[in-house]
Amino acid sequence: MDEKTIVGTIANLIRRVDELEKQVAVLSSIRRKYITMIELPKHLQETYQVVADSGEQMSAAEVCAVTRKSRAVESGYLNQLARTHKVTKSKRGRQTVFARGDNNG
Repeated sequence: MDEKTIVGTIANLIRRVDELEKQVAVLSSIRRKYITMIELPKHLQETYQVVADSGEQMSAAEVCAVTRKSRAVESGYLNQLARTHKVTKSKRGRQTVFARGDNNG
């Protein structure tokens, strides 16, 4: 093999490795999300799923609009998820909002 062929082959291998690394990152994120779901008690899974799928901060009122459960029930579930670090809890003005925890994919 001449030098040009070797350099081309190496460049091609580098591109393929980069593509594989991107695919692994996506799969790892998906895996973390579903491992988290499996670890949760059944009654918290739907609430977590709504917050995780939104990708944004949500209040209990916004979550209950999706799940059709009462705001008080969703507030309790969201606080349980916050205590176990599955979601983060913060303030948006006077309103308490929740988002998927950073370590959960």
